[in-house]
Amino acid sequence: MNGKFIKAYFDYGIGKRFYPVSILLLGKIVKIKDYIYFAFQSIPKLWRLDLNGNILDSVDFGGTDWKIIKYDRKEFLKSKKKKRSMAILELILSGDFIEKLTRWKNNIVVNVVRNAFEENPENCFIVISYDFKKVSKVIRYKDYEFSGSGKYIYLSKELEIDSNYKKCEVLVCDLKF
Repeated sequence: MNGKFIKAYFDYGIGKRFYPVSILLLGKIVKIKDYIYFAFQSIPKLWRLDLNGNILDSVDFGGTDWKIIKYDRKEFLKSKKKKRSMAILELILSGDFIEKLTRWKNNIVVNVVRNAFEENPENCFIVISYDFKKVSKVIRYKDYEFSGSGKYIYLSKELEIDSNYKKCEVLVCDLKF
């Protein structure tokens, strides 16, 4: 950042308290102002860190709408013996996971996916103020996929696919937050 190499560490052990399966603990990161915001892919919690990696505070999100990934050690190990990739896939399909964190007007947008590898995954997002004072409810747009954020929040939906082109509809959203 600003032409300087900065090391910031986040204690991986914090995530292991939630899920002992490391594939579900992929990190999602976004920087806003002088803070780093960090989330594990499978945990509905966002941590705010300083630029040295020290945890300043955290916020929970998703409330009762968050579908927690069901981890049963015995079942996972049995499934893993057959095929590791299928065992991981079954875990991910059992609940919600964070696909990405992005910035929107100095807020954090948490893109959440449910039923990720099924034909019609359910995409939604949650907006959290950079100071953690406001957390939105889960925002869903049926059949639309979170596509990104910047000045606005963008959602898209594929309308037609041809061998030569893709036709899609894009929604440009500006929330009152």
